[in-house]
Amino acid sequence: VLDRAARLRSAGDQRGENRLVASVPMELVQTWLDEAGVTWNDRAAAQEVMKKKLLSSDFDRFRIWDKTW
Repeated sequence: VLDRAARLRSAGDQRGENRLVASVPMELVQTWLDEAGVTWNDRAAAQEVMKKKLLSSDFDRFRIWDKTW
């Protein structure tokens, strides 16, 4: 997964309105949500958990788009 993210990151600029921000295994996403006590149904909270995790230096290698959002 990290190799794929690195390849996508080095592929260059993404055009258009949509951005692939990161490539994270679903098992890891589920672990993050469980740790935060958030369910998939609470989309706003799940997005916030993902954003915080991906902006941390611990998980920045999963990021593909290096701009801010």
